[in-house]
Amino acid sequence: ALSAKLASLTELNARYIDEFVQVAEERASAARNEAFTYLLIGLLTVMGATGAAYLLGRALVRGLASVARQADQIATERLPEVLESLRNPTPEALAQALPQVVSTTTDEVGLMANAFNTVLRTSVETAIEHAQRRAQTVTNMLVNLGRRNQALIERQLALMDELESRQEDPAILEKLFRIDHLMTRMRRNAENLVVLAGQKQARNWSGAVPVSDVLRAAASEVSNMGRVKINLGAVDHIDLAGPHAVDVSHLLAELIENDLSCSAPSTQVLLRTRAHP
Repeated sequence: ALSAKLASLTELNARYIDEFVQVAEERASAARNEAFTYLLIGLLTVMGATGAAYLLGRALVRGLASVARQADQIATERLPEVLESLRNPTPEALAQALPQVVSTTTDEVGLMANAFNTVLRTSVETAIEHAQRRAQTVTNMLVNLGRRNQALIERQLALMDELESRQEDPAILEKLFRIDHLMTRMRRNAENLVVLAGQKQARNWSGAVPVSDVLRAAASEVSNMGRVKINLGAVDHIDLAGPHAVDVSHLLAELIENDLSCSAPSTQVLLRTRAHP
C-alpha cells in the first residue's frame, strides 16, 4: 500500500512538473515574442527617425544651397548692374530693381533668406545715401566756387566798362574790348558750371527780352565773334521771357562755339531765324 501511494505521489509530482515546465515554456515564448515585438518596434522607430532626419537634412541642404547660389549670383552679377542702372534712385525704383533671394519655406532657411534681403537692401540704401551725400558736397563746393568766380568776373566787367568809358586811344580801347570779350566768355563758363551743378542763374531778367538781343548776346560770348553773321528774318519783333533769356543765350553760345571750332577759319557761321505758326 505504501509503495502504491509513493508511486501515486511520484506520478502526481511528475505531472505537476510537466505542467510547470509547460507553463514556463509558454511564458518564456510569450516573453520572447514580446521582446521581439518591442525590438522590431524600436528598429522601425529608429529607421523612421533616421529617414525623417535624412529628408529634413536634405531639404535644409537644398534650401541652403539655393539661398547661397542666389546670394552669390546677386553679389557677383546682378547687384553691380542694379547699382549701375540706379543713377537717381527712389525708394520705389530701388524696391523694384533690387534683386531678392527667394525661399519657398518658412523655416530657418526662409528666415535666413529674409534676413539676407534686409541686409542687402539696407546696405544698398546706405551706400546710395553716402554717395548722394558726397555728390551733394562736391556740388555745393562747385556752386560756391562758381558763385565766387561770377562775383569776381562781374566786378572785373564793371571795372572794364569804367576803363573803356574813360579811354580814348583806339589801340588801347581795342585791347580793352578784347579783354572784355574774354571776360564775358569766362562769365558764360562760370554760369554754365553753376547750371550743371543744378542751380539757377543769378543773373536774370524780369521783363521780356527781344530775340535779336538774345542772339547778339550769344554771339558776343564766343571766340572769333567776327565770323558770326546774324540774319533775324521775321522774328525781330518776337520777345523771349526774361527768366529764360540767359539760358537760351548760353545754349546758343555753346552751339556757335562748336560751329566755330568745327569749321574752317575762313568761313562764316550764319544764324538764321524763322517763325513757326
